[in-house]
This record gives sequence, C-alpha cells and structure tokens, in this order.
Amino acid sequence: MRPHLLIIAILLLFTSEALAQSNGFSKIIDFYPLNGELGLEIYEMADGYLLLIRNDCITYINSNECRTLIKLDQNGDVIWMAELDMRSNWYGSVVETSDAYYVGGRKDDIDSRMQLAKLTKTGDLLWQNKLNEVNLSYGVSTMQLVNKTEISITSARERPDLGIGWLQPYLMFIDLDGNLQDTLFFNEDIMMSLTYKAIKTTYDKYLVPFIYCPEAFNC
Repeated sequence: MRPHLLIIAILLLFTSEALAQSNGFSKIIDFYPLNGELGLEIYEMADGYLLLIRNDCITYINSNECRTLIKLDQNGDVIWMAELDMRSNWYGSVVETSDAYYVGGRKDDIDSRMQLAKLTKTGDLLWQNKLNEVNLSYGVSTMQLVNKTEISITSARERPDLGIGWLQPYLMFIDLDGNLQDTLFFNEDIMMSLTYKAIKTTYDKYLVPFIYCPEAFNC
C-alpha cells in the first residue's frame, strides 16, 4: 500500500509544481492618464521586466515626444517609473548591460532624429544623446549588444535627392558612452527600405533583413 501512496504523492507534487509554473501572475498596471493601448513593449531583464509605454507620459506636456519606462520585478510588481524626452520609432529597443539600460528612440529634431538614453538600474537618467551625423534618420529601429562593448543599431534614412518616401537602410555601431563608431549604408539601388533586426552570425558577420519597396510607398 505504501508504494502506491508514495507514487500518488509524487504525482501530486509534480502536478502542483506544473500548475504553479503555468499560473505565473496577472497584473493590472495603471498609471492614469497613460494610454494603456501604447504599452506594447516588454523586455525581460536580469532581475525582472521593463515595460515601455510607446509615446505617452505624465510629466511632459507634449506626450508625442515622450516615452514612459516601468520597471517590474519578477512577480510583476512595479519597482520604479521613469520618463524620457523622446518617443519610440515603431517599436524601439532596449539593451541591458551589467550596470545600465540603453533605450533607443527618436525626436523630431533637424540635426538628428535618432536618440539614445542611458539609465541606471534604478531608473535614473545618466545621459541622452543625439546619435548620428546622418540627417533625417528614422530613429532607432532595433538595437543589440555586440561583444559587450558596442551597440549595433538598425535604421533608415530619407533620400531627399530622390523625393519623399525613398529610404535607405543602414547599420550603426555605438560604444557604451554613446559615441558613433561606424555607419554602414547598404543597398544603394533599393529604395524605401526599413530595417527591423540585425542578427550577428559567425565570423563577425551581420544578417540584416529589411522591407523592400520597388517604388515609393508601394511595398
């Protein structure tokens, strides 16, 4: 009889653990008057999660030039909230290092629309920089950490020489102090191209997919 009881006990233990893992948590995060429909991005951090509200803030009057960051612990409870004077481009990006978060975005700035902010792990803003010398950039599309010393960024620039709607994709490299290291343009003959991801392959190569449109606004 005892072996059967032992088997039943083990099955109950496995069942309870499986239910505990599948249930997880469900939280309502409400920072009125933020627009919850814009809270589309969440990133898994070393000690929890980072939720990004795309283009909405409480402090800044012009919420179209602002994004809110909400840090959650591993139980989904709010630890801190921070606001940045920039907005996301499509879905923006976040990179985590051992001591900081890097958040990319954009502003409607004549010199450079692309922005990069560095925050401490407690949500304090260390700096926010304009990134590149390339005029009329489309802001940060994606970011990723490279060799723990640089951040690669994908984006696109407008081609005013060809008219509105023509874009050229490029890949940039930034050090952890926000300094531009290199900018690589590609596909001169392909117009209206937006990049969304950069995958590092073997031999320090990058695979960069993009949206191709043979004619402006005709993908």
